[in-house]
Amino acid sequence: MGASPAPIDAEQHPQPASLAGESDAFAAIVDMDTHTTSSGDGIGSEQPGTHSRPADPDPFGLDPQQDQAKGDSHSPSADLQQLAVALPFDPADPDVKPDELLPDQGDGREAPSSRAVATIVDLWRQRQDLRRAEGRLNLQCQAICRRACGGDKEAAHRMWTALQKDGGPDEVAIILVPYRTAIAALDESAAMIERQLAHQVRQLTLWAAWAKGVRGLAELSFAGLIGEAGRSPGEYRSVSALWKRFGLAVLDGERQRRVKDADQALLQGYAPQRRAFAYVVSTNLMRSQRAGDPFRQVYDHRKAYELAREIPKGHAHNRALRVMVKELLKRAWVADRAERAA
Repeated sequence: MGASPAPIDAEQHPQPASLAGESDAFAAIVDMDTHTTSSGDGIGSEQPGTHSRPADPDPFGLDPQQDQAKGDSHSPSADLQQLAVALPFDPADPDVKPDELLPDQGDGREAPSSRAVATIVDLWRQRQDLRRAEGRLNLQCQAICRRACGGDKEAAHRMWTALQKDGGPDEVAIILVPYRTAIAALDESAAMIERQLAHQVRQLTLWAAWAKGVRGLAELSFAGLIGEAGRSPGEYRSVSALWKRFGLAVLDGERQRRVKDADQALLQGYAPQRRAFAYVVSTNLMRSQRAGDPFRQVYDHRKAYELAREIPKGHAHNRALRVMVKELLKRAWVADRAERAA
């Protein structure tokens, strides 16, 4: 099994009081991005100022308002990281490499939630296809409005807003009828799949045992986490492999990123849509967590550390979000291992 994340240096970066008592498995990873460990799993250092914010702030339609009433998370013990789970590699999924998953022991056993997880992955991909198609049609409608307004973006925006409320010029409304009909059908289909996703997530033991107690992580967000991972978090060989899946790894001392060279791109394994999803989840988590909540403490502690180094506020914010979502993935991985071994 891959190496577990290294604990932080308590003297250099002291933890908040409520985090200090937790196990090493859940120590806040506040210096994971600035101290090199040269691990093959992707743990290492990053150069200051290399973080970039995804262009679309919320391309996944995850509403943080639905998460406000969620409870706090709880922490399994540190020795859960040593638990082994034998799950086969699915060669039908080209995005997941065999060395990122645990080997099959050949006993033919199936993980208790594997069917539900496979259903969630499939439904999530269908949902994403529908939402992307809906987004493209919306952009096309807005382009038609701009053309009708002679290129005036503000006027086109007002027209599109009015048309969505059954107002606006009749001649443009007629042109947009087939587009708006298709948009409504796509939205209805996506909403139906989202309800199915929420139902499937509630069947998972990991949801009841851990994810349900995380304030800011609703059913749809957790379904997206599994869907973008392509499988349950604990099926990855190490936490670092899971981080790499979401574009959060550090490779050869530099952050994981998109590159032009084909060979390097294969080694990077970077998918912008998965990194964008991690950003959206981290933003929702930060907004939903209250002062004193575990993940909010991780965010606040890292942001204070970065600001003390005179890092610009925007960079400090993004770095704190990155550390927080890595901590979320780490806890999901450990909790999943615990449930599968129970």
